[in-house]
Amino acid sequence: MSKSAPFWIAALFCFIASAAVHRSPAGASFLKVKQYHFERDQEALRDLTLFEVDAVREMADTQGMDFEQARTAFLEGTRNPEQKRLAALPLEDYVVEVTEGRAISVTAPEWNAIFESLPVAGSDTESAFFRRDEIPFRSLSADFAAGKTRYLQSGMNYYEVYTIPRGEFSGKESGTHDFSRTWIAPDRLAYPYRKFSIPLALLGLVLIYIPRILRALGFLARRGVPGRPEFRNTQKTVVIVWMIIGLAALAFCFVPSAAGWDMMQYGFGTIMMSGFLVVICVIVVCVYAGRAARLERLFGGADLLAHWIYSPEEWRRFAELEYQTEKKEKRALYILVAVITAVIGAGFLIFADEGGFAVAAVLAGLLVLLAGVAFLVPQLNHRRNLRNPGEVLISPTAAYVTGAFHSWTMLGARMESINLVDGDPLTISIVYSAPSRQGRDSCALRIPVPKGKREDAERLVSALQQKQG
Repeated sequence: MSKSAPFWIAALFCFIASAAVHRSPAGASFLKVKQYHFERDQEALRDLTLFEVDAVREMADTQGMDFEQARTAFLEGTRNPEQKRLAALPLEDYVVEVTEGRAISVTAPEWNAIFESLPVAGSDTESAFFRRDEIPFRSLSADFAAGKTRYLQSGMNYYEVYTIPRGEFSGKESGTHDFSRTWIAPDRLAYPYRKFSIPLALLGLVLIYIPRILRALGFLARRGVPGRPEFRNTQKTVVIVWMIIGLAALAFCFVPSAAGWDMMQYGFGTIMMSGFLVVICVIVVCVYAGRAARLERLFGGADLLAHWIYSPEEWRRFAELEYQTEKKEKRALYILVAVITAVIGAGFLIFADEGGFAVAAVLAGLLVLLAGVAFLVPQLNHRRNLRNPGEVLISPTAAYVTGAFHSWTMLGARMESINLVDGDPLTISIVYSAPSRQGRDSCALRIPVPKGKREDAERLVSALQQKQG
C-alpha cells in the first residue's frame, strides 16, 4: 500500500461524514413558541376573515344581495353549532374551552426573557424555536410530547408551545387564517450536526495535502542525489515558515473569546483578519508543498537529465557575468518605467487642480521603491551564487541552479523556448512563463555548460525541445 493511501482513505471518510451530517436531522424533538391571541381566533368565528370578505362580496354580486345580508347568510352557512357556541362565550371561558387543560402557568423571571425574544405579531414569522433542554423549558420537558401543543400562561398573555416531532421541519402557522403563512425550523435545530459539515470537508482537503506536505518535509520521500545528500530544500523552508504563521493565526482566532474582548470593538475584526491570514497561509503552504515535493524528487534523482558540478573558478566567472547581465536588464527596465512614471507625474502636476502634487509624490515614492528592487535583486542573486558551490540539476519539468528552484510545469507555467547559446561560457537559455493578473510573466534562466559537456548539453536541449513540442 502507498504511504499516502491512509490519508486518502481518511479524507474519503471525512467527505462521506461531511455529506452525512449535512443531511442528518435532529435526533430529538424541539419546540416552536409563539404568542397566541385567542381573541383573534374567537373574532374569526364571530366575523369574516380577510379571505371570506372576498367570497361574501362575490356572493352579494351574484345573488343580488347587499353586503350585510350576504355576510349574515355566509356566517350562518359556514359556522357550525359548536363554532357558534364558542363565538358567544366570554373570552376567559373561550380560552378554557380551547386549551382543554393544556395551559401551564409560568411565573419564573427567566420566562420573561423568552417571551420578550419572540417575534412581533405580523412579522414574516411569529414563531421562535428552542431546544427542549434549554432553560427554562427543561423544567417542563415532560409536558412537551412530540406532535402536541401546550400553552404557557404569563399574566394575561398566552404562548403556544408546539413540540416538533423529528423530521417535521415546516408547516402551517396555527391560529391564522392566512393560509400562506408557514413556519420553517432553523437549520441549527432541524440539522444540528450541519455545523460540522464544512470543518469535516476542510479536514478532508487537508488530509489530501498532508502526504504532499510530509513529502515536501522529507518524511515520505528519500532525499539526496547519489553521493550528494546534503542539498537544502529551500521550498520546504517556505512551507515550514508559513505553516507556523498559519497555526499562530488560527490560534489567534480564538483569542478574542478567550480573553473576553468586546466583539463589536475588536473581536470580530481580529477574528476576520486572522481568518483571512489563515486562508492565505493555506494557499501558500499548498503551492509551496507541491514545489518542495517536486524539488525533493529532483534531489532524489527522479527523471534527472543532467547533474553538473562546476569548478570554483568556472562558477565564479559565470556568476560575475550573470550579475552584469542581470544588472543591465533590471536597469534598462527601471529606466523605462521611470520615464513613463515621470511623464504621468508631470501631467498631474501641470493639469490637476487638486491632488496633483499628492499623486506625483506617491509616484516618486514608487520610483524609489522600484529603484531599490531593481538594484538590490541582482546584488542578492550575485551574493547567493558566490556563497554556494556551483551545481545544477535539470529534469524535464524543473531545474535547480545553486539554491534557486525553477519549475515550468506548475500552476499554469509553461516553457516558451530553450536554446543552446554559443559564447564564453556556452549557455543553455530557458524562457518560461506563468499566469499573472496582466497576462503572463516571463522568466529567463541561463545555465552555464561545464567544459567538455557540449554533447550532453545538446542532448539535453533536444530532449526538452521535444517535450516542449
